Amino acid sequence: MESLNKPLLTNICNIIKDKKIKVTLEIGSRDGDDSNLVKNYLNIENDNVYIIEPNYVSYNNIVSNYPSYNVYDFAIHNYDGHCDFNNLIGDSIGVSSVKNRYDDFYQKMNNKVTKVKCLTGDSLLKLINKNIDYCQIDVEGLGYEVLESFGEKISSIRYILIESEHRVVWVDQKIYEEISNLLDKTHNLIFTDFKKGDLQSNSLWEVKK
Repeated sequence: MESLNKPLLTNICNIIKDKKIKVTLEIGSRDGDDSNLVKNYLNIENDNVYIIEPNYVSYNNIVSNYPSYNVYDFAIHNYDGHCDFNNLIGDSIGVSSVKNRYDDFYQKMNNKVTKVKCLTGDSLLKLINKNIDYCQIDVEGLGYEVLESFGEKISSIRYILIESEHRVVWVDQKIYEEISNLLDKTHNLIFTDFKKGDLQSNSLWEVKK
């Protein structure tokens, strides 16, 4: 849930600027800055900006910095209930995740495992009760589970920007190939910043007509 670099996100906004984007959803935010940039670039109404961030420090900062946006402190997963969350503090806060890693990164960092509420994407859409035009997903290894949790409702999301790994980092993680195979059922790939050898990429998908 790191913020994207501004040139990349500005490029994404340029791609969708004429697509009548009215409602945005960011799942995994860190600081709310990406949602704010998209909101300002595309002239989104404040009450149509939705942000999901389960890291309690990040959540509190987002609420403080962007009090007019809709901010929720639960995780999105493939079931409704509660789950453990690696709640990092400090410089590595953006690597917080529901998933555990194969290496000892979390053991070396200032990490507090907390129990957080989790909802499926389908339940989230019912809560928001609006059509989502643009959804940005950056959830540190949990991208596939988030996408599948929308079920058939995923086809109601017009544009999806998702960060994916191309090599396994987290335990039981599904990487880009599996994520793209899932998205390809309902959306077309229209942009990727992947370069050969990269660990991660951001890809933008448009719902099929």
